[in-house]
Amino acid sequence: MKKKIIVFFVACAVLSAIGVIFITFSSSNKKRGREDSLPLFEGEKISSEYELCSDENDFEYVDKREEDEEETIELSFGDDEKYSSKQVHYSGVHLKPREISSVKETAYVIPVEYKGNKISDIECIQKVIGVKIIYYPDECIAFASVSLCSDLEEIYVSKDSDFSITSFITECDKLKKIYVSKDNRSVCFPRVDQCLQLNEVYLQDSVKVLDRNFTSCIELKTISLPDGLEIINNSFISLWKLEKLVIPESVRYISGSFVDCPKLTLVVAKGSYAEKYAIEHNLKFETR
Repeated sequence: MKKKIIVFFVACAVLSAIGVIFITFSSSNKKRGREDSLPLFEGEKISSEYELCSDENDFEYVDKREEDEEETIELSFGDDEKYSSKQVHYSGVHLKPREISSVKETAYVIPVEYKGNKISDIECIQKVIGVKIIYYPDECIAFASVSLCSDLEEIYVSKDSDFSITSFITECDKLKKIYVSKDNRSVCFPRVDQCLQLNEVYLQDSVKVLDRNFTSCIELKTISLPDGLEIINNSFISLWKLEKLVIPESVRYISGSFVDCPKLTLVVAKGSYAEKYAIEHNLKFETR
């Protein structure tokens, strides 16, 4: 009888330990959140599934910037609303992608260096057929805009890639997911337009301005905006399935936005600028 009791308590202890491990693991996963969805860049592969297809031969040399250059970006909205920030143009080579008509590999990985030189600028990637993923790895500071890539399904951008106010992702009919590391430090997000199947978007925490962004993405149902966002200009247009959008209290200017979004309800802070905008423009909203 004593042996049975001892076995019983040992079993209970083991089960309790397993439960603690499971809870800890689950909690850890919840804390990491969306980071789990970023595939690892491992040498010439992204995890074990995606083969590297881009190399130096996929690019043409344009020119080279010898030193870092700092520029003040000033944007004007409406009559008197302005936004100003500094942008660094890093030293390195400026490249132009060659048009790729057909590839066997599924992933187009942006290289960090070209013939021993750091890459600072890459012109728009256009008409890349057959590639399902474009991946900007760590230490890749250049962000190439993307357009007319008919088979593209996912874009992954690391913390080091630098967006400009003119960056864009447009007319990629099969694109479903755009993932930008939450630790990316760019204050703007690439203009996303006419990506008809897009249904999953992750913005970095540093975004301050959304200008002419998220238009005609008719499958997009949900998106989270970061705290600290300040300006929404001519954005969120013709999003037919978008249902709820939480507007951060930090937003201080909105213009020409939330048009032709028949299912949309804005979630706003009581007394906020966003609430006043929703009332003035007869938009459906609820307070939090």
